[in-house]
Amino acid sequence: MCPAPAVQWARNWAIWRLGSCWAQPQLASQAAVHAAEVGHPAAHAGLSAVSAAFDARGRQLAWYDATERGAIVEFTLIGDAVNVAARVEQLTKTTKDTILLTKETASALGDHRWPLADRGPHALKGKSAAVQILALRVGLQ
Repeated sequence: MCPAPAVQWARNWAIWRLGSCWAQPQLASQAAVHAAEVGHPAAHAGLSAVSAAFDARGRQLAWYDATERGAIVEFTLIGDAVNVAARVEQLTKTTKDTILLTKETASALGDHRWPLADRGPHALKGKSAAVQILALRVGLQ
C-alpha cells in the first residue's frame, strides 16, 4: 500500500512528493490535489530507501535512492512544468482564487469529484498559445 502523498508549499505552488510508491500518475495527481484541497501542507521524509517527485501533470520529475531509512530528500525542479506552475501561481493575484490549475492538469485527474470553475484562457509567458485555467472551489468561495 502506498503512503499518502504530502504537499509542500513553495512560492504558493505545490510540489508533489511520493515516497516508495509505484502509483499511476493519475492517482498521484488526484492525491496531491486532495491534499491541497483539505489544507494539509507537509514536508516529506522518505518512508523507505526510494523517493520520487511528481509535477502537477503526474509526470515523474525525480527519483532518489536514499541509503538510510527516513532520509529527507530535496529536489531541484526545472523545466516547463515549473515555469507553467509559477505563471499560474501569479494568476491567483488576478483571479483571487486560492488554487488554480490548467485544463491539462484537470484532465490528468480523470474522473474526479472536485468542483472546478472555468477562469478562461490566459496568456502565459513562455507559452505560444493561451492556456485554459480552472479554479478549484474550496471553502465558501
